Amino acid sequence: MRMERVSLRSIFSLSVVAALLSLTFVGVVQAGTVSTVYFNVEVESALGSESWSIDSDQVDYDSETGTWNWSGSGISLGDVATLGQANLMIVGDPQIAMGFAITAGAADTTVTITSAVLSFDALNNPDGAATAGLTLTQTGGEPDAFLTGLAGDFGHAYAASYNVPPGVVFDEYVAGLTTTTTTSDNGNSGGLVGIPGLVSSMQSVFSFVLSAGDQASGTSNYLVIPEPASIALLAAAALFCTRRR
Repeated sequence: MRMERVSLRSIFSLSVVAALLSLTFVGVVQAGTVSTVYFNVEVESALGSESWSIDSDQVDYDSETGTWNWSGSGISLGDVATLGQANLMIVGDPQIAMGFAITAGAADTTVTITSAVLSFDALNNPDGAATAGLTLTQTGGEPDAFLTGLAGDFGHAYAASYNVPPGVVFDEYVAGLTTTTTTSDNGNSGGLVGIPGLVSSMQSVFSFVLSAGDQASGTSNYLVIPEPASIALLAAAALFCTRRR
């Protein structure tokens, strides 16, 4: 009988640890929400200004994974630009992955592409990581194609921010590109980076000036996770509780 009780206690202990660790990773997924405007693009040039957006209630949502997913193509922005392709995946636990391809009209064009604001239960001193890459292709002839960044605190083409609004820039990448054919550049946070204080929302933005007739494309991924020490402490606490007689 004693051996049976020990066996049951061991099974119970493992179950408690698994349950607590599960709550650590999925609790925030259940709490994640996105702003009404899910994806937004604004363009402006000497030819005028245009904008296009899709609301979050028009986007596919998977409640089991806490994931919103949308993609679109062939979106006309009048004479100012054409959004050839766009995609945005948001995971409530939390993560934002965004991509696009856009071609400027017959004038240099200011482009701003914005993800929804993802809000979630506040994380204390979490870690964050981000990466982004851009490609510039000359499709409009002479002169050289160029892309000049406008986002972030220091004028880069991509910026990842948290606690939006007003927003604190976590990191920003790709100051600019020039080419007579095609060229690419990218940046990343170099792994997980600590964020001091409470973090409860995040957003990704591409913003740049694109030369007339030329094409720019980009991808990005931005995530925030609980501080590893917090996960370890929770696991240790769970093990300690299950060892008590």
